[in-house]
Parts: sequence; structure tokens; C-alpha cells
Amino acid sequence: MSDSLPLAKEFLRLVDTMHACDPVAMPADIRGMSVGSIRVLQFLDAHAGSRMQDVAFGVGLSKPSVSLIIRNLEGNGMCTRRVHDTDARAVCLYLTKKGTAAARAMVNFREKKAVTLFSVIGRKKQNELVSLIRDILEVWRNK
Repeated sequence: MSDSLPLAKEFLRLVDTMHACDPVAMPADIRGMSVGSIRVLQFLDAHAGSRMQDVAFGVGLSKPSVSLIIRNLEGNGMCTRRVHDTDARAVCLYLTKKGTAAARAMVNFREKKAVTLFSVIGRKKQNELVSLIRDILEVWRNK
């Protein structure tokens, strides 16, 4: 394990550098938002009408964290809460037009960024990289 630490640190530094690439091109609605907020936006774009606990589970954050994120998104006009149609105790979360536009702009930005990053390596290395990441994720899921 300790033999892997220097390479692991370098990997993290490289990932951080990739995340920081071209921040100016990031959509204005998203710039400055936390990773958690972006994940919640994208989750709600794909799962409109979800309940708070479903969002928390879906994005891998605690309910209090998601609650705070939702309040911030509401304050920025990106999200609304509505009482469930058949269960008055349940509150469902929906993106506004502004929230939907921001979520989709982020998806487009991330896809363009990934294509740009992948464009510097050939197809074989692209496949190898994706395969390695799948292997790592499989190990993490099974722990």
C-alpha cells in the first residue's frame, strides 16, 4: 500500500488538474457551484419528482447535505418543491426551466471536455483507460 502512495498522490493531482481545465468555458449558471450541487441538479434532471431521501441516495450524499443544496438551488431559482399528488406527507423535487437549462449545459460541457481530453490519446489508450477505471470502480463497489 505504501509503495502505491506516491503514484496515488500523482493520480489525484492529475485528476484535480483535469477538473480545473478551462474553467472559463464552464456554463455561467454552473460556475462556482459545488460538485454536490451539480450532481443534485443532474440527478433531478434525470429523476424529476424525486423525494429528498431518493436524491441523497442517488448522489451519495447525506440527507442534511442534500437539504442544504436544495435550499440553495431553490434560492437561485433552479429547483422547486411540490407536495406529492397522492401522498400529502411527501414532498417531491423538480427543476425549474433555469435548473434544467443549467443541468443540461453542464452535461454538454462535461461531454465536450471529455472529448477534448480523449482527443490527445488514440482509441486503444482510450479503451484501456475506460477499462482500468471500470476495474477500479468494480473493486470499490464490492468492498
